[in-house]
Amino acid sequence: MGISRTVARIPKGDNMKLHTPTLTEQRLLDGYAVAPTVEGRHTYAWDKLREETHKLFAALPDDLRVRFVSGQPYATAQALHNVFHTRQLFISTDFNFHPLWDEETNLRFRAIHDYYGHILTGFDFTLAGELSAYHTCARLHTDSAKHALFTEVYVQALWHEVYGEFPIQKVVLL
Repeated sequence: MGISRTVARIPKGDNMKLHTPTLTEQRLLDGYAVAPTVEGRHTYAWDKLREETHKLFAALPDDLRVRFVSGQPYATAQALHNVFHTRQLFISTDFNFHPLWDEETNLRFRAIHDYYGHILTGFDFTLAGELSAYHTCARLHTDSAKHALFTEVYVQALWHEVYGEFPIQKVVLL
C-alpha cells in the first residue's frame, strides 16, 4: 500500500536543487512517512498548541491587520518582512486542512508563525530560516506545545525541501 503524501505542490525555481537530508533528517522524514495521520497518544501536544495559538493570536499588536486570502500572498521572505511596516499580514487559506484543528486554528497558527517566526526576526523561508523560526516561536510555548510545533514547522519544511512539496499534515511526534 503506497503512502499518499502530497497536499500542496509549490514548484521550486528551475535553478534550485532539492535538499539532501542528513541521516538524522532522513530518519525524521521516514518516521513521518510511515506514521498514521493522527497518532492518538500525541494529540495532547496539538491541543496545547491550539490553546496557546489562540492566546498568542489575541495578543498580536492592535494595529496589525491579519487578513485571510486565497493564493500565496508573499513570493519572498522580504515581501513578508514588509508587514512590519505595512501592518497588514496576509495569510493564505490554500491547503487549509488539518487532521485535528479547525480551519480558524490552522490559519491563526500560520499567522503566529509568520509574525513571530519571520516578520519580527527577519528569518527567510529556507530550511535554516524555518528552523530558526521554530526556535524563536518555541520560546513562546510550553514544553508540550513545542513538540507539536516541531512537527508543524520544521518537519514539514524539511519535507518540502527534500521532496519539493508539502506533506499531508499529521499529528505525530518525532
